[in-house]
Amino acid sequence: MSLFCGEIGLRILLGKIDSTENLPLIDLKLQFAEKTTQFDPILSWKPKDDFRKLETTLLPNNCGKKRFRTALTTLKNGMRMTPNAWNIQLNQSKRILTLGDSFTFGGEVHDEETWPSHLQALIKKPVFNGAFNGYGLDQSFLSLEPLLKKINPQIVILSVINENIFRTVKTVRVKSFTGQPVSKPYFRIVSGKLDLMNTPLQDTGHWETPKSWRAFLGRSVLADFILSQVAFNFWYGVKWGKDFPQEHFSDQKPEAVSCLILREFQELGQTYHFVPVVLGQYYWRDTSRKSERDPLTQKVLECSRNLKIKTIDLWEGFEELRAERPEEYDTLFFPGHHMTNRGNLWVAKNLAQEMEALLKGEK
Repeated sequence: MSLFCGEIGLRILLGKIDSTENLPLIDLKLQFAEKTTQFDPILSWKPKDDFRKLETTLLPNNCGKKRFRTALTTLKNGMRMTPNAWNIQLNQSKRILTLGDSFTFGGEVHDEETWPSHLQALIKKPVFNGAFNGYGLDQSFLSLEPLLKKINPQIVILSVINENIFRTVKTVRVKSFTGQPVSKPYFRIVSGKLDLMNTPLQDTGHWETPKSWRAFLGRSVLADFILSQVAFNFWYGVKWGKDFPQEHFSDQKPEAVSCLILREFQELGQTYHFVPVVLGQYYWRDTSRKSERDPLTQKVLECSRNLKIKTIDLWEGFEELRAERPEEYDTLFFPGHHMTNRGNLWVAKNLAQEMEALLKGEK
């Protein structure tokens, strides 16, 4: 009886008296921002064109779930806006295109707080944000050539980070909670060359219904209120630290695939007359523990250097700051997540001088 009364009381309080929807599934639909994405037969998902909304990002905090509301604006070409908030006079004859995953797209920050936006303000030249959430290095590369034809940049910066390298051997992206696999493109190496697999893709266009006890309990306002507060990862099916299903891996090595992608990236630079740049980015590391270089990222950066691609590795700068001013280092990241506005500005400052030199024709 107490549980029934609690359920009815909470429904009245929250204005959900007749709700029969699966509440955590609604949260996850907001989290994955389905309304901001569109299906693509090559890339699987990409940003919706000419779109503006306040994006909802669902994260755990000390009291349970927390929503961040950030302004997300895309242009007619689907790229995220890099607003010229201070009306700086930009040299339109020199353009930079950036590619990567959410660490470049700008997870959890406003349009003007991404590192491509900060870089544009610092160097006073247009910077286009062609990255997107959840992209592997393969998807970033596949998105490149169409963008080159639209933008004609002088420099293309390709961001590499452990997870977008590792995604090159994943054949799907698995949605939390429902466990629904969404197919993505991937490469196999055949006779020393990249062979594109899983394309063209088919649009599934829906979220599967949760199975087992979540299908029933997720409709309870009381259960959602309690479990989202005290057991966030369990309730939303977050699988951080758990193994990715083996059936969704290809038989390739991520560093081998990534190195061949970089070779083709370099060749596109020669064809379209842009300077290719590879940027090494990193996740937050606990300042109380010894830190070691991520071996996968280092292998790919070494491959980039061997190909004579301009390679910018942020590791040393991060480590210096982490050792000397750990409190300041921590402010560069949301706890356990993406970079803050301050962190993205730090990245942009580390890139600005290098970009100015390249645009002047200096090595």
